[in-house]
Amino acid sequence: MDRRLLLGVVPLIFLTGCGQMAAPPSSETASNSGAADFEPVPADETRPSGETEPADLEATDPEPAGTEPPDPVLTLAPPDMPEVDPVGELGPMSEHQIPDRSAADELPQMIGELVPVPPVPVPSVPVPPISERPAPLPLTAPQTRSPAGGAASPSPPPIDKGFTRVRVFYGTDRRRGDTTPNEFYNDQRGSEEAASALELGHCDVSIPYKHAPGEIERPSVWRFEFRELPAKHVMLLDVQPLDHARWQTGVREQLNESADRVAMVFVHGFNVDFASAARRTAQMKYDLGFPGAAILYSWPAPNNYVECEGNATWTLPHLMEFLTEHVQKSGAQSIHLIAHSMGTRVLTTALKELAASPAAAHVRYNQIILAAPDIDAAVFKRQIAPQIVTAADRISIYSSSKDWALVASKKVHRYTRLGEAGESLTTFPEWPQIEVLDASTVDESLLGHSYYGDSPTILRDVRGVLEGIGAAARGLRAQTNYYLFSSKRTLLSDRPR
Repeated sequence: MDRRLLLGVVPLIFLTGCGQMAAPPSSETASNSGAADFEPVPADETRPSGETEPADLEATDPEPAGTEPPDPVLTLAPPDMPEVDPVGELGPMSEHQIPDRSAADELPQMIGELVPVPPVPVPSVPVPPISERPAPLPLTAPQTRSPAGGAASPSPPPIDKGFTRVRVFYGTDRRRGDTTPNEFYNDQRGSEEAASALELGHCDVSIPYKHAPGEIERPSVWRFEFRELPAKHVMLLDVQPLDHARWQTGVREQLNESADRVAMVFVHGFNVDFASAARRTAQMKYDLGFPGAAILYSWPAPNNYVECEGNATWTLPHLMEFLTEHVQKSGAQSIHLIAHSMGTRVLTTALKELAASPAAAHVRYNQIILAAPDIDAAVFKRQIAPQIVTAADRISIYSSSKDWALVASKKVHRYTRLGEAGESLTTFPEWPQIEVLDASTVDESLLGHSYYGDSPTILRDVRGVLEGIGAAARGLRAQTNYYLFSSKRTLLSDRPR
């Protein structure tokens, strides 16, 4: 029987799924080549003895008579398909049956990597129309199930390690800056094209567990600290602008944490950026143990004194709007106002304008604190104090003869500043609800200008003011029309008498 190896159509067998298995080819044949590379070996050509089979596919002449019949091969023609002769000269091929199982088992070894495994058919799945598809799952926090098998509840937020997170609500008319918390607002005026230049929001500030009262811990190159860490530094963690409704909701939640539903509004002074003002507000709330809502009003206060004075006038209507439309409508039953340096000029002028406006509702604040006020003393006594003296239960003025920043301001303006003490101390004997407090003996800051928040002694006294305790009851020595701090330093933990 003639041997014919027709591997040119082997791929066709597997692609059509037809054909039968047969015995592997004899040693004269090899794999890995298509019909295009098939060449017959001439009949008169013999292979030298000892030479191995070449790697290319070859066809040989028919076996000589008397030799062992060749192994049967696989019929390559599928049903209803004409037989194919890859050589073109050998005529139609014969069909053979598989003689035994062993030959069929060896066929895959011959095929090797010649033919890929046919793919497994995947049933098609009908896609429902969009209207019938289920709604997507909401983007919520991971859910946890209670041990008792109750309803699932949101996973708790991550725990702050090494510090306490203090929430500060704010209103500002600064211009937006960078996206980082420290640069979120810059020292420029907000947009005049908007319906209101005022923006609302809240920010979170870290207070380290090892925080010292009166300190605002910051990175120091002397301690090889080159970046902020919330567990070591008072750090502005984030800034989140809010609309009026969400701002009011957040403030009310903070008010509910205090029995008296009390709020504290802080207005900073000259040369203070937004991040520093937020850190100071959070530090005061933490050190004072203030239970209610801490609120910051931040206005553009660059390091140029003349420009800053212009902004102090420009921001007046925005502060008035903030107090009347937001703070007074927050649901707070008691509101304290604290201002520092040039911020006292902004606050007292705004209160004067509100008192003179017939459209403004009369609001009586609980305590007003003016710390190191950079205001013309004569202007305040004759023009401002008569208008605002009834706006609060008490007005406390902290002054010092060691406030070198106010000494410099006096050189610029030529006239006494309200925050000066000593021979320049301004008193108000006609209004006993205005208490003047001389803090010259307890100044602890470099310029004597930030003692209101740096000194534990002053912080202890401020806490007494917010609790409604008078100067004499707080342990200050009564002088003629003013009160003097003792030279003995007290601790913030010491309760007022």
